[in-house]
Amino acid sequence: MAGRGSRPGERRGGRKKGTPNKLTADIRAAIEAAFDQVGGKDYLVGVAGTDPAVFCGLLGKVLPTQLQHSGKISTDKPVDRPPRETYEDWAARRQRELTTLHSIAPAGSAE
Repeated sequence: MAGRGSRPGERRGGRKKGTPNKLTADIRAAIEAAFDQVGGKDYLVGVAGTDPAVFCGLLGKVLPTQLQHSGKISTDKPVDRPPRETYEDWAARRQRELTTLHSIAPAGSAE
């Protein structure tokens, strides 16, 4: 009787891994049929023109959520924050820099 317990990760019965629920498959088929009935691609083009927010929401649902890349990521500019500078110190320094830049009158101005 010691062999009857399930080990971690062991599957006993049920659907095969990756098999969709019957209800999910039925709903998906109904949605695809309705999509074909209202015009398919032409319908989506119309939605994109009349209601871009809805169309972009739909894009967010169908595009992959993770993109994989191969190779190194490099930047042309060095990071402008020293490793030991805290975010608060960096934010204060950056604010001072921006204030200084905006307070300098552009060349050719009347000031």
